[in-house]
Amino acid sequence: MAHIHSSDDLIYHYQRNSSGHFFDKDTMRFFGCRVLSEVYNSPDGLVYFVTSERDRHGAWDYRRRYTVRAYSPENQNITEPQENGFGADTSRTGAIAAAKRFAAGEAWSNKYTTPETIKDRN
Repeated sequence: MAHIHSSDDLIYHYQRNSSGHFFDKDTMRFFGCRVLSEVYNSPDGLVYFVTSERDRHGAWDYRRRYTVRAYSPENQNITEPQENGFGADTSRTGAIAAAKRFAAGEAWSNKYTTPETIKDRN
């Protein structure tokens, strides 16, 4: 099992084991995305983390929003456990609290994606 204790560890693991572009500088710049440094490991092996995205087009009144994400070290899948997902939280504190709850085992509110489907994706 991967030892992921910070966002730096998470990014390193993802880039070393995946051909995806989630953490590429150009991708992050395009979405105005930042990754908060804290990560939260769950007993089922998922790693929860928070990103913030800047609204450059007015959808969120040009404000920064926060997204809780789940990462599977087994297959490098990244998804949002909240049904409204991307930019679901308006505050950093709220997003961190949600990430902690998900890592502690609180049920996901996303009916389309579950911890099991993240691990099963190939």
